[in-house]
Formats: sequence, C-alpha cells, structure tokens
Amino acid sequence: MSSREIALWVDERWYQALSRQWESETVEDKLNDYLNQLIDQLPERVRERISGEIRDEEQQRKQALDAVQKFSAFRVTENGVTEHFRMDRSVGLLETARCVRTTLRQEPGPHPFREMFRRPESITAEEFDTMAAARSAQSCKVAAAFDINFDRMEFSTVHPFTGWATYKLNDVSTAVWYAELAPNEATFFGMERYRYLTKARCYIKHREYHVALLLLGRMLDYSQRYSRPLDMLETLILISICRYRMGSEDWREHFAAALELGAKYGYVAVFVREGAALLPLLERYNHKSVKPDYWEKILSGAVVQAGYYSQYLQPLDSLLTRLTQTETLILRLISQDKSNEEICALLDIKMPTAKTHVRNLFKKLKVSSRIEAQKTAKRLGLI
Repeated sequence: MSSREIALWVDERWYQALSRQWESETVEDKLNDYLNQLIDQLPERVRERISGEIRDEEQQRKQALDAVQKFSAFRVTENGVTEHFRMDRSVGLLETARCVRTTLRQEPGPHPFREMFRRPESITAEEFDTMAAARSAQSCKVAAAFDINFDRMEFSTVHPFTGWATYKLNDVSTAVWYAELAPNEATFFGMERYRYLTKARCYIKHREYHVALLLLGRMLDYSQRYSRPLDMLETLILISICRYRMGSEDWREHFAAALELGAKYGYVAVFVREGAALLPLLERYNHKSVKPDYWEKILSGAVVQAGYYSQYLQPLDSLLTRLTQTETLILRLISQDKSNEEICALLDIKMPTAKTHVRNLFKKLKVSSRIEAQKTAKRLGLI
C-alpha cells in the first residue's frame, strides 16, 4: 500500500506567527501530532488492523531488500593500525583499485583509505573473516572482500572458490591506468607513442604477449618509417622480452638487432631501464659479438637497476611473497642445475640449512621439484 502526501497551504504570516508561538516545535510537528490524535480516535479494531498491515508490509519490504542487498568487506592497515569496515553495496575491484591509487598519490599525511567511501560501517575482525569466507564460498550476499595493507604495499582480494589472491599495490595502481587512461591503439597516433610503450608493458605484466606484440609491431613500423632510432630500440627490447617469456628462441634475433642499433648510437640507458625484466636475457645471450666495454656498461647498469626495482615487469598474477636474498640466489643456482652439495659449497652453508632454504623456496613457489621450480621461476621472471 502506498503512502499519501497531504499538502496544506497557509498564509506566510500565519505560519510565522504560529512558529513564534511554538518555539520548541515546528508547525509541521504540531500538525503531525494532531494527525496522530485523530488516528487514535478511530475504533480500536480499525487501528489494530491497519497497524498490523503496515507492520507486515514493512517486514516484507525489509525481507525483499535483504534478499538483494549485497555487502563488501574491507580490512585496511595504515601506519600500523588495522581497521575493518563494510559497505552496504557491491564495491568492484576497479573502484577499490581507483581508491587505492588516489590514496597512494596523495601528499604525505593522514589520508585514511576509509574516507574514500561514503558511510562505511565498522565491523569486527571476526565479522570480516566470516564475510570473507562467505565470499570465497560464492555467497550472493557478499559481493567482495579486500585486505589492503599500505604498510606492506599489498592488495588482497577473495576470488570465489579459489580464495585469496595477493598483488602489489603498485600493480593495482597500474591496472587502473591500464583500464581507464591507456590510449586506444585501434587508431594508431604517433604522438601517443610513449603511452603505447607503457601500455605494451601493461600487456606484458598481464601476460598478454600476443596483444603486446601487435602493438609493438605497429610501433616498430612507425619508428622505421619516421627514422626514430631510440623508439625503435626500446620497441626491439620489449619485443625481445615478450618473445623470451613466450618461450620462443627467436628472442635472440630481436635482441641482437637491439644491441646492434644501440651500439651504433651508443645507447645504454634504454637497456638499463629494463633492469630486472632484461637480466634473464642478458644472462643467456651469447655476447661475443658485442664490444666488451659496451656489454659491461649494459650488464652492470641493468644489475644495479634490478637491485632497485627487483619486481619490475613481474607478471601481475605472480607470487607476492618476497624471496629472501639467499632464496633468490639458491633459485638461480637450482636453475643452473646445481645440487644441494654444490649449493652448500658455493654459499658456505651446511646441508640442513640448504635443505631448509630449498624447502621454503618450493613452498613459496608452490612447486614440489627442482624442474618445476625452474619452470615457475622462468614463467614469473624471477631468474
């Protein structure tokens, strides 16, 4: 049953006079009280019947609302403080990532992530865990559950059935740019070439290597047509990384072309900037045809860059749990088919220590053998 609105018109002078008369109440409140008095004068049987109908209708409305109501749960850690809250609506991954990006780009100072949302409702840690479990079980009531740790720069979300997946916050920020601000390459526009190269890197992070190669192919045509050697060099390097990660041996041909072009103009920085993404190629390339001093500049620069940005261009869905320096070194030795005895000798550690490191490494990589560890490390760009 719908409600009826009653409109009363009164001269403004009467209204002002009545308002002054009733300083503690408004005219509207007085009229509402009088209407309730009139309702109280109705027969008791009529009042009970109508009141019951209104209660039943309100209950039905609430049940209908609850049936379609969705919630989103958040656990947020900032500056050592963890809080839990929920939103009484579905909050998507992109919206949350956009809020993360906004928070990261703000000036230093108190900018609570919670303030990105309107009317958040505080919940307990136990309530958050319950909602996260419901999301994992694909409950229709819980649309999303997020665990965002700004101190550790981690972003976790629950996927139905598969559970938690964790990413780096900077990767999430990149995903927002990729989804909202990246240029559309359907109509290639030369003035957007540097944004195209950035988008190609996003494709690489998403493992969309074929799409990246299509875009890089257009960049290569453009740079050749307009004689832009630096753009061509950067494109060739990214093509080499793509082909290497796809497991294609022709990456060496593209990399050789990049080295030849780079040596012609003395370009070094463009190689160095690719740091951790380029190191696996540098380790496997036969550089006998490259001038030693030029190769040394590229290699040493890339190693330093990789030290600063070890996760650069690491696939978006790769493991987030950081390998220790010793685990990373052991992983490289395993990839060189070194035995535990050889690892002990090279690192000057005891056999139980080596086995513990290998066991922890396998656990983080979610593998059970050295061959699987090599394949996974290569796929994730860790070596």
